[in-house]
Amino acid sequence: MAQFTPVFKVAGITVPMPDNYSQVVSDLSSEESGRTLDGTMHKDVIAVKSSVPLEWSNMEWDTASALAKAVDGKTSVICEYIDVRNTYQMTAMTIYIGDRTFTPTTFTTDGKVYWKVSFSEIEV
Repeated sequence: MAQFTPVFKVAGITVPMPDNYSQVVSDLSSEESGRTLDGTMHKDVIAVKSSVPLEWSNMEWDTASALAKAVDGKTSVICEYIDVRNTYQMTAMTIYIGDRTFTPTTFTTDGKVYWKVSFSEIEV
């Protein structure tokens, strides 16, 4: 098998592999789901959705800026990420992005600035 190299994209912006990446897969249940009086569980799954908390500890300012501008004020964007359910391929997902945190971390002697960037991608 050829070597797989993931290429993450958020709203068309290519970003480095996140330093901290995890995929949370959730079953969304209908209002009728729950336990009966005898304790029996009844679960009516209406959808399966993913959320992906992402964090980069040292993102170059140009990339951080492009990413911030690409998602600011958007109700949804397309993200390409790795999904445990789709082996050795990138998966495209329509997402919205929760609160975003941008913290300057490094100021180099050659004038570059690097940022810690974190946010969650939540499937629409």
